[in-house]
Amino acid sequence: GFLDGEPHVMTPEIICVMDSETGDAIGTEMLRYGQRVVVTALPCAPLLRTSKGLQHVGPRAFGYDVEFRSIFDRQTAHPRDRNEFDSSGGPA
Repeated sequence: GFLDGEPHVMTPEIICVMDSETGDAIGTEMLRYGQRVVVTALPCAPLLRTSKGLQHVGPRAFGYDVEFRSIFDRQTAHPRDRNEFDSSGGPA
């Protein structure tokens, strides 16, 4: 996921998109422009963060030319990390 044009959260971490009113999970195939959602990330298994694991499930495995950087390793959070957004990318 990108925030302000920069990679912010990425595979292999688990990226969860949920309806902001019901908390129901929304799969990528059901995500629509204008939906009000909450996006959260969960840490992945340590095995997936190894060089071998990242070869198979890291950002480059899905065609993204970025190095894996865990959101959980960052010293400070982005000011918008805890805000609610709709699927258009703006504040809900």
